[in-house]
Amino acid sequence: IKERVLTICKSDKVHVVYNGIDFVKLKQKPDYPENKSLVLGTVGNFVVGRDQFTICSFLKKLKDENIDFHFYFVGKKSNSEPQLYDNCVKYCIENNLSDRVSFLGQREDVPELLTKWDVFVYSTDHDTFGLAVIEAVATGLPTFANDWVVMKEVSEDGKLAKLYKTKDTDDLYAKFLDFINNRTRYNEDAKRNAEIVRQKYSIENHLNSLNNLYTLLLDNKRA
Repeated sequence: IKERVLTICKSDKVHVVYNGIDFVKLKQKPDYPENKSLVLGTVGNFVVGRDQFTICSFLKKLKDENIDFHFYFVGKKSNSEPQLYDNCVKYCIENNLSDRVSFLGQREDVPELLTKWDVFVYSTDHDTFGLAVIEAVATGLPTFANDWVVMKEVSEDGKLAKLYKTKDTDDLYAKFLDFINNRTRYNEDAKRNAEIVRQKYSIENHLNSLNNLYTLLLDNKRA
Protein backbone atom coordinates (compact mmCIF):
# COMPACT_ATOMS: atom_id res chain seq x y z
CA ILE A 1 0.00 0.00 0.00
CA LYS A 2 2.91 2.33 0.65
CA GLU A 3 5.89 2.59 -1.66
CA ARG A 4 9.22 3.92 -0.43
CA VAL A 5 11.44 5.08 -3.28
CA LEU A 6 15.18 5.59 -2.81
CA THR A 7 16.67 8.16 -5.17
CA ILE A 8 20.33 8.62 -5.93
CA CYS A 9 20.61 12.39 -5.57
CA LYS A 10 23.41 14.69 -4.58
CA SER A 11 21.71 15.17 -1.24
CA ASP A 12 21.01 11.41 -0.80
CA LYS A 13 17.41 12.13 0.05
CA VAL A 14 14.77 9.47 0.60
CA HIS A 15 11.42 10.15 -1.02
CA VAL A 16 8.20 8.57 0.18
CA VAL A 17 5.36 8.10 -2.29
CA TYR A 18 2.07 6.89 -0.85
CA ASN A 19 -0.01 4.67 -3.08
CA GLY A 20 -3.32 6.14 -4.10
CA ILE A 21 -6.54 4.80 -2.60
CA ASP A 22 -9.76 4.58 -4.57
CA PHE A 23 -12.11 6.60 -2.40
CA VAL A 24 -14.93 6.44 -4.94
CA LYS A 25 -16.29 3.29 -3.26
CA LEU A 26 -16.31 4.98 0.15
CA LYS A 27 -19.30 7.02 1.20
CA GLN A 28 -19.33 9.85 3.71
CA LYS A 29 -20.95 9.08 7.05
CA PRO A 30 -24.34 10.85 7.33
CA ASP A 31 -25.14 13.12 10.27
CA TYR A 32 -27.11 10.62 12.32
CA PRO A 33 -28.58 11.76 15.66
CA GLU A 34 -26.32 10.94 18.61
CA ASN A 35 -28.09 7.94 20.11
CA LYS A 36 -27.16 6.69 23.56
CA SER A 37 -26.46 3.19 22.28
CA LEU A 38 -23.17 3.26 20.40
CA VAL A 39 -22.41 1.23 17.29
CA LEU A 40 -18.73 0.36 17.00
CA GLY A 41 -16.73 -1.83 14.67
CA THR A 42 -13.44 -2.90 13.18
CA VAL A 43 -12.31 -4.38 9.88
CA GLY A 44 -9.55 -6.94 9.40
CA ASN A 45 -9.13 -10.67 8.97
CA PHE A 46 -8.18 -12.70 12.03
CA VAL A 47 -4.52 -13.28 11.18
CA VAL A 48 -1.15 -12.82 12.84
CA GLY A 49 -0.36 -9.13 12.76
CA ARG A 50 -3.81 -8.07 13.95
CA ASP A 51 -4.84 -7.89 17.59
CA GLN A 52 -8.60 -8.27 17.89
CA PHE A 53 -8.23 -9.82 21.33
CA THR A 54 -7.25 -6.47 22.86
CA ILE A 55 -10.47 -5.06 21.43
CA CYS A 56 -12.44 -7.89 23.07
CA SER A 57 -10.88 -6.97 26.42
CA PHE A 58 -11.86 -3.36 25.83
CA LEU A 59 -15.45 -4.41 25.12
CA LYS A 60 -15.62 -6.24 28.44
CA LYS A 61 -14.51 -2.99 30.09
CA LEU A 62 -17.33 -1.12 28.36
CA LYS A 63 -19.84 -3.70 29.55
CA ASP A 64 -18.51 -3.62 33.12
CA GLU A 65 -18.89 0.17 33.10
CA ASN A 66 -22.51 -0.11 31.86
CA ILE A 67 -21.87 1.60 28.55
CA ASP A 68 -24.54 0.69 26.01
CA PHE A 69 -22.98 -0.51 22.75
CA HIS A 70 -22.91 -3.07 19.98
CA PHE A 71 -19.66 -4.03 18.29
CA TYR A 72 -19.13 -5.58 14.86
CA PHE A 73 -16.02 -7.55 13.89
CA VAL A 74 -15.63 -7.72 10.12
CA GLY A 75 -13.02 -10.21 8.91
CA LYS A 76 -12.72 -13.85 8.06
CA LYS A 77 -11.36 -16.69 10.15
CA SER A 78 -7.95 -17.92 9.03
CA ASN A 79 -7.70 -21.56 7.96
CA SER A 80 -4.08 -21.75 9.16
CA GLU A 81 -4.58 -19.79 12.41
CA PRO A 82 -8.19 -20.49 13.48
CA GLN A 83 -7.38 -19.95 17.16
CA LEU A 84 -7.10 -16.19 16.60
CA TYR A 85 -10.79 -16.07 15.75
CA ASP A 86 -11.89 -18.84 18.11
CA ASN A 87 -10.20 -17.23 21.14
CA CYS A 88 -12.10 -13.98 20.54
CA VAL A 89 -15.44 -15.76 20.19
CA LYS A 90 -14.75 -17.86 23.29
CA TYR A 91 -13.80 -14.78 25.30
CA CYS A 92 -17.00 -12.98 24.32
CA ILE A 93 -19.13 -15.97 25.26
CA GLU A 94 -17.39 -16.46 28.60
CA ASN A 95 -17.81 -12.78 29.47
CA ASN A 96 -21.46 -12.55 28.43
CA LEU A 97 -20.77 -10.30 25.47
CA SER A 98 -22.55 -12.39 22.84
CA ASP A 99 -25.61 -10.14 22.75
CA ARG A 100 -23.39 -7.07 22.28
CA VAL A 101 -20.81 -8.41 19.82
CA SER A 102 -21.30 -9.75 16.29
CA PHE A 103 -18.74 -11.58 14.17
CA LEU A 104 -19.75 -10.88 10.57
CA GLY A 105 -16.97 -12.72 8.75
CA GLN A 106 -15.81 -11.52 5.37
CA ARG A 107 -18.10 -8.89 3.86
CA GLU A 108 -18.36 -7.17 0.50
CA ASP A 109 -20.35 -4.21 1.85
CA VAL A 110 -17.72 -2.70 4.17
CA PRO A 111 -18.14 0.87 2.78
CA GLU A 112 -21.84 0.70 3.61
CA LEU A 113 -21.21 -0.75 7.08
CA LEU A 114 -18.74 2.02 7.93
CA THR A 115 -21.40 4.69 7.37
CA LYS A 116 -23.64 3.03 9.98
CA TRP A 117 -21.06 2.94 12.77
CA ASP A 118 -20.39 5.66 15.35
CA VAL A 119 -16.77 4.71 16.04
CA PHE A 120 -14.00 2.64 14.45
CA VAL A 121 -11.56 0.81 16.75
CA TYR A 122 -8.39 -0.87 15.53
CA SER A 123 -5.56 -2.83 17.12
CA THR A 124 -2.48 -4.21 15.41
CA ASP A 125 0.79 -5.95 16.18
CA HIS A 126 2.64 -5.09 12.98
CA ASP A 127 0.51 -3.68 10.17
CA THR A 128 2.58 -2.27 7.33
CA PHE A 129 0.19 0.55 6.44
CA GLY A 130 -3.27 0.50 8.00
CA LEU A 131 -5.63 0.68 5.04
CA ALA A 132 -8.65 -0.09 7.23
CA VAL A 133 -7.83 2.86 9.47
CA ILE A 134 -7.38 5.22 6.53
CA GLU A 135 -10.71 4.13 5.03
CA ALA A 136 -12.48 4.61 8.37
CA VAL A 137 -11.08 8.12 8.74
CA ALA A 138 -11.97 8.88 5.12
CA THR A 139 -15.56 7.85 5.84
CA GLY A 140 -15.76 10.45 8.61
CA LEU A 141 -15.64 8.08 11.58
CA PRO A 142 -14.00 9.00 14.88
CA THR A 143 -11.20 6.43 14.86
CA PHE A 144 -9.10 4.82 17.58
CA ALA A 145 -5.87 2.94 16.84
CA ASN A 146 -2.95 1.75 18.91
CA ASP A 147 0.36 3.61 18.83
CA TRP A 148 2.15 1.18 16.53
CA VAL A 149 4.73 3.09 14.47
CA VAL A 150 2.75 2.84 11.23
CA MET A 151 -0.41 4.09 12.93
CA LYS A 152 1.52 7.08 14.22
CA GLU A 153 2.57 7.81 10.67
CA VAL A 154 -0.80 7.52 8.94
CA SER A 155 -2.59 9.36 11.76
CA GLU A 156 0.00 12.17 11.75
CA ASP A 157 0.92 11.38 15.36
CA GLY A 158 -2.68 11.21 16.53
CA LYS A 159 -4.08 14.22 14.68
CA LEU A 160 -6.31 12.18 12.37
CA ALA A 161 -7.07 9.26 14.71
CA LYS A 162 -6.94 8.93 18.48
CA LEU A 163 -3.95 6.83 19.51
CA TYR A 164 -3.85 4.62 22.61
CA LYS A 165 -1.01 2.62 24.13
CA THR A 166 -0.60 -0.73 22.43
CA LYS A 167 -2.39 -3.57 24.27
CA ASP A 168 -3.35 -1.16 27.06
CA THR A 169 -7.10 -1.64 27.54
CA ASP A 170 -7.28 0.93 30.33
CA ASP A 171 -5.69 3.60 28.17
CA LEU A 172 -8.05 2.81 25.30
CA TYR A 173 -11.00 3.05 27.68
CA ALA A 174 -9.79 6.38 29.06
CA LYS A 175 -9.42 7.79 25.54
CA PHE A 176 -12.84 6.40 24.62
CA LEU A 177 -14.47 8.11 27.62
CA ASP A 178 -13.25 11.41 26.24
CA PHE A 179 -15.12 10.61 23.04
CA ILE A 180 -18.31 9.78 24.97
CA ASN A 181 -18.12 13.08 26.83
CA ASN A 182 -17.32 15.11 23.71
CA ARG A 183 -19.08 13.35 20.85
CA THR A 184 -20.01 16.50 18.97
CA ARG A 185 -16.42 17.71 18.87
CA TYR A 186 -15.13 14.29 17.81
CA ASN A 187 -17.68 14.08 15.00
CA GLU A 188 -16.80 17.56 13.76
CA ASP A 189 -13.09 16.71 13.84
CA ALA A 190 -13.81 13.47 11.99
CA LYS A 191 -15.39 15.39 9.10
CA ARG A 192 -12.31 17.57 8.74
CA ASN A 193 -10.00 14.57 9.04
CA ALA A 194 -11.90 12.80 6.26
CA GLU A 195 -11.13 15.63 3.87
CA ILE A 196 -7.45 15.64 4.82
CA VAL A 197 -7.09 11.89 4.28
CA ARG A 198 -9.00 11.89 1.00
CA GLN A 199 -6.61 14.53 -0.32
CA LYS A 200 -3.41 13.01 1.07
CA TYR A 201 -4.02 9.48 -0.19
CA SER A 202 -5.95 10.26 -3.36
CA ILE A 203 -5.07 8.70 -6.71
CA GLU A 204 -4.45 12.20 -8.08
CA ASN A 205 -1.99 13.04 -5.32
CA HIS A 206 -0.21 9.71 -5.88
CA LEU A 207 0.20 10.39 -9.61
CA ASN A 208 1.43 13.93 -8.99
CA SER A 209 3.98 12.68 -6.47
CA LEU A 210 5.24 10.06 -8.90
CA ASN A 211 5.52 12.62 -11.68
CA ASN A 212 7.48 14.99 -9.43
CA LEU A 213 9.79 12.18 -8.34
CA TYR A 214 10.49 11.02 -11.89
CA THR A 215 11.16 14.61 -12.93
CA LEU A 216 13.63 14.95 -10.07
CA LEU A 217 15.38 11.73 -11.03
CA LEU A 218 15.73 12.83 -14.66
CA ASP A 219 17.04 16.25 -13.65
CA ASN A 220 19.66 14.67 -11.39
CA LYS A 221 20.64 12.23 -14.12
CA ARG A 222 21.21 15.06 -16.58
CA ALA A 223 23.19 17.10 -14.04
